[in-house]
Amino acid sequence: MTSSNTLKKLVSIGAAMLLAVGGSLVAAQPASATVNSNVSAITSYRLTSATRNASGSTYVVHALTGESMRTFTYDEDFGANQSGGALSLVFTFPSNVQVQNYTGSSSLYATVTPTTTATGAAQSSVNGTPATSPWTTYTATVPADSLRTSLNARVEFTFTGLSSGTDLSVNVVATLAGTPIAPTGSHTTMDSGSTRVRGTSSYITHQGDSYTAITGDFAATPSISYSNSCVWPGSTTAVANDPIKAVWSNPSGPSVIATNGNLSYWNGTTQLANGTPSTSETTFTVPSPAPEKLTVNAGAVITISAAGDVIAPAVKVVKSNTTNDLLEPCYRNEALPAVVASSASATSVTLTLVPPTTSTHYTGWQYASVYACVTTITNCGSQSPSGPPNASFSGSAPVLASATSVTISASTMRSYSMMQTTWDPTVSYKYVVLYMANTGTNYQGMTAESNAVAATVSSVNSNSSNGSNSNSNANSTSVATESAKPLPVWAAPILKQVPSLSKTLNTDGGKVALTDGDFSSLKSVTIGGKPVVFSTDAKGDVFIPVPAGKAGTSADLVVTFAGGSMVIQDGIKYVAPTDVASVPESTLAGFTKKSTKVTGALAASILYAAQVDHKATSIVCNGYAASKSDVALATARAQAACDYATGAYANLTKATVAVVVNKAKAKSAALGIKVYH
Repeated sequence: MTSSNTLKKLVSIGAAMLLAVGGSLVAAQPASATVNSNVSAITSYRLTSATRNASGSTYVVHALTGESMRTFTYDEDFGANQSGGALSLVFTFPSNVQVQNYTGSSSLYATVTPTTTATGAAQSSVNGTPATSPWTTYTATVPADSLRTSLNARVEFTFTGLSSGTDLSVNVVATLAGTPIAPTGSHTTMDSGSTRVRGTSSYITHQGDSYTAITGDFAATPSISYSNSCVWPGSTTAVANDPIKAVWSNPSGPSVIATNGNLSYWNGTTQLANGTPSTSETTFTVPSPAPEKLTVNAGAVITISAAGDVIAPAVKVVKSNTTNDLLEPCYRNEALPAVVASSASATSVTLTLVPPTTSTHYTGWQYASVYACVTTITNCGSQSPSGPPNASFSGSAPVLASATSVTISASTMRSYSMMQTTWDPTVSYKYVVLYMANTGTNYQGMTAESNAVAATVSSVNSNSSNGSNSNSNANSTSVATESAKPLPVWAAPILKQVPSLSKTLNTDGGKVALTDGDFSSLKSVTIGGKPVVFSTDAKGDVFIPVPAGKAGTSADLVVTFAGGSMVIQDGIKYVAPTDVASVPESTLAGFTKKSTKVTGALAASILYAAQVDHKATSIVCNGYAASKSDVALATARAQAACDYATGAYANLTKATVAVVVNKAKAKSAALGIKVYH
């Protein structure tokens, strides 16, 4: 039997083994397509099966491997049978689902309340906090109305708890004036001239610009790539008063049936919008004088008729009577001097930062994010039109742009590539810093690459600020590795899991998972020498709870199979929870009058704010109220913003809504958004 010490070494040389069999530590860049679709994701609306009975209706949504669900919308008609009396809808979710938010639509006039036998009073709203226990049953009630002749009931739920690839089953019992009734069918519509899809369903977001429909999909809405959705007016694109239009197509499958959108731009500190939606295209006029940049907010609906339909939409913006696509990346980089790796210890590297005060177009930077690259990566920090900076790791949280230094360690850097999972003090990295501005600016500052340095270097001769790399004066400690050996049969499926098993968690703990393999011979798991009770789902995936720990410490993760044990040294690293108060906030305006709707320029601003930290898992939406009488409106606006952001970005799994009563703040901004991980 292979000893556990040997397996420790096997895990530590996993990267070397990949190279030995012809692998690469640098993910290959995909080949550039001849035509850019300008689409970053596609959302499909799915209801796999529905059984509607007076005794109870059951709705099932099937998820493929890799698909995750976080929403369920009940949207049913009841015909003329339900006129007059009070309607009650009782929703029962699986026990592992934690509902985070639930709302009744304006046409329902329903009060939604969780039903529980657990201790604690029922709540009328959750506002982003998972229900305790959790509650599995929710009741929506519609009061009696003698003038009512028909009713469509629509209730929307946002939840967490379903593992990737897990089906959702929801039971709903409807009663009218105490008598059980059955709905007549789903209220499925795709509104012409807008991108609103209605109907009982869960929506599932697929990253990329193409998707093949499966059974149950009935509609799809593509998302324009936010980072590549802009027009920069000029002599080679479009000038003031030029008519331009957004044109959608889906050449490989069903046609686009509805489009809408608008054009947003900044005039100083004020965000403006224009645009008129139509049934087939969206036409705008470039304002006069022309702003430096225009953001195009375009949406579309595609009706899916059958499984196998290919959804591969594309959108472009053109001038009238031309076909040349005017869309470009929304941000242009300011070239900034390289950072300097000024000192190093056995476990960390300190970077000396020089806050930028001059640049070609912009100087008012708000915060900065650090990225690390292994030395084999060329053009560290370079960006594709629709992706984050090219790097191996990113800093766990941005720092203020005024910072003059930042210390990098394993607990502050997060994995940026599945091929390189842990920031390693024995490995040489080069660093770049991305400076970002507040909403409304068109530039981001990217420094040149620093000199390459490992944390085991006692001193580093910094390079000049022109970004050239220099390793000649770096006295790095060499690390001996064991020659690659064949893995035992039982260990082979585990090695590929090391990236997901090695986790940086806050002091509250969390969980890790073993997926997509045969783990039936798993006998026990220990973390930090203490046994933990793991669970296995119907697919054979294993879920391992991680107990709470002390910030700054780490723990070995040991998985024991019938054939032996594997030790992932320091696999669990505990860090202090993020100090939310120190996270930079993006303040937004854009709501009209007393509206709570997120559309147009406001929607684009929320998407921008939610992308500030590409690795963010949490979002805080602060609503600003001028007085106590405005608290309800501010709460609704903040909730709408969080709902929009979490619906657009599946990585935002925790949303918190708060209200701040501040007259001065409310005068200039309706919202404040923070994202962090």
